[in-house]
Amino acid sequence: GFQIPWVTLLYVSANLLLGMHLYHGGYSLLQSLGLNHPRYNARARLAARGFAFLVTTGNVVMPIAVLIGLIH
Repeated sequence: GFQIPWVTLLYVSANLLLGMHLYHGGYSLLQSLGLNHPRYNARARLAARGFAFLVTTGNVVMPIAVLIGLIH
């Protein structure tokens, strides 16, 4: 299915939204665990952003590779 461009676009778009959701959820989780302090907020945002980036990247690499022909 990932050889069809609109299917890949839909999947990648959904995963970008998932990434935003994971960032928000990860940052909120860290705040709920007590890391809601100006001293830690930058690190908490960075950790949440890194986690969301890794998951999103892992989810979209394969469909894009199929679409451009690296994987059959």
